[in-house]
Amino acid sequence: ALLVRDYSPSFGPADAPVTLVEFFDPSCEACRAYHPVVQEIRRQFPTQVRVVLRYTVFHEGSDEAVRILEAARMQDKFEPVLDALLEQHPGWAGDGSPEMDVAWGIAGAAGLDLEKAETDQFFPGITGILNQDAADVEALAIRQTPTFFLNGKRLENFSADSLMADVRFAVENSWRPSGPVGESRKQSQCPFADMVLDAFGIAFRRLGVKPEAKQEPQHDLVPVPT
Repeated sequence: ALLVRDYSPSFGPADAPVTLVEFFDPSCEACRAYHPVVQEIRRQFPTQVRVVLRYTVFHEGSDEAVRILEAARMQDKFEPVLDALLEQHPGWAGDGSPEMDVAWGIAGAAGLDLEKAETDQFFPGITGILNQDAADVEALAIRQTPTFFLNGKRLENFSADSLMADVRFAVENSWRPSGPVGESRKQSQCPFADMVLDAFGIAFRRLGVKPEAKQEPQHDLVPVPT
């Protein structure tokens, strides 16, 4: 429950075999840089991967940016507003002193009803989401953004290439390559055969699917607020 809450924004089937949870900050430059990678993961694995977003408000203006996103979700505009805010990140948050009026303007250009959103942003439910996510961030000892969990496991020292490779490996080991697309992997009637297949999968990863990244990505390292 700490990783995924019922209210958490998500993309992809709820029963997808692979779940990627991203703790992200809308004002974070590193999160902006990883946004296209997450989009590509969704594009390549639309039915196999569920992406869940958790708010991690480490930067100035982040709480208001989350309120913009949640107000957009109430209008069914979450994704276009999220994309616009991250794609145009340098225009409102690039210098470390966010210009929230600019952020609101970007959201409005993406289809947000600003008059309604400026009222909705103070909805108690949005405050509750911010508070619960902050509590989960502290409980999970999240110290940087973005932080990713793949099927419940925290990814360490990742890069764009290794993140994609790890997700691909998780997908390939959750679905039978020889079966039709969308057919979930089922245990065979021969447990020994399943063990052999799993062993081959591990061997193949070591030989050819191991993440290629050799340097740590540039994360924003900010202490969790207390």
